[in-house]
Amino acid sequence: MKNQKFIVDGGLLLAIYILMLLGATFVPFLGIILTFLLPIPFVIFASRYDIRRSILFLVAATILSLLFTSVSGLVFSLIYGVGGVVYGILVQKNKKSIEVLLGLTVSFMITFVIIYVAASTLFSFDFTALILQSAEESIELMRQLGTQNEAMIKQFEESLEVFKYLLPSLLVITAFMFALITQLVTYPVLRRVVQGVNKLPAIREITLPLSIIWYYLTVLILMFFEMEVGTFYYMAVTNLFYILQLLMVIQGISFIFFFSHVRGLPKIVPIIIVLMTPFLLSIIRILGIIDLGFQLRKKIKPKS
Repeated sequence: MKNQKFIVDGGLLLAIYILMLLGATFVPFLGIILTFLLPIPFVIFASRYDIRRSILFLVAATILSLLFTSVSGLVFSLIYGVGGVVYGILVQKNKKSIEVLLGLTVSFMITFVIIYVAASTLFSFDFTALILQSAEESIELMRQLGTQNEAMIKQFEESLEVFKYLLPSLLVITAFMFALITQLVTYPVLRRVVQGVNKLPAIREITLPLSIIWYYLTVLILMFFEMEVGTFYYMAVTNLFYILQLLMVIQGISFIFFFSHVRGLPKIVPIIIVLMTPFLLSIIRILGIIDLGFQLRKKIKPKS
């Protein structure tokens, strides 16, 4: 009876997944939304069955995706299939939403690395070199068009030099963003069909461990020492610096939502500020450092 249920559930969810994959691959605009919904069949299946059967389901979905679509469908299945299985297993174990987010981030990171290595080995595809080449062509085009702002061009060129060594941190940030978007988009559906799916905490409730501030200050001090470009030490410190800066920005954004909530400001206020983050990046980061280092939230009282 259990085997029969396993086959029925597996067949139904595989059919749903293939339909979603076809939509994500071939339907414009709607495909963008469907892409982040692809983990749902995997989460549902993995939350009901053991790891062995979940892996079997993942293998079947990967084979079918290659038959019905193309290499892009195979890549989607690997990325969202592995993430969905990890998500489902963590839900089955009643893990908190933050633990699910971290699990998804790690699964996306591992899958990205595997795909990157496979593409580089089998197809001689170098993603980093492609981006650098495109950026260099853009710089050359700016010069040909007579752009007078040489300082801006020089700054752009210096950023490209640093970019070569930032692949690890870019990988972590991309994996985190994929995990966050996946969890946010799939939650409204999963909460209706899967028991034990926890909602991510509100932005205002997110706060980093106090120890992060000490890591940040340590790395900040290390940045003042001379480092030879291209060495492991340079890559490690530079990548840690950018990741920790991002964490401080997240802390700052969380504080803005917390302050707006406590003081009863309109909900649109923190949203507008967040949309302006690219222009207020330094201010928000400093705000995050102050909030974390001096426990600023404890000093803010509700508006009387």
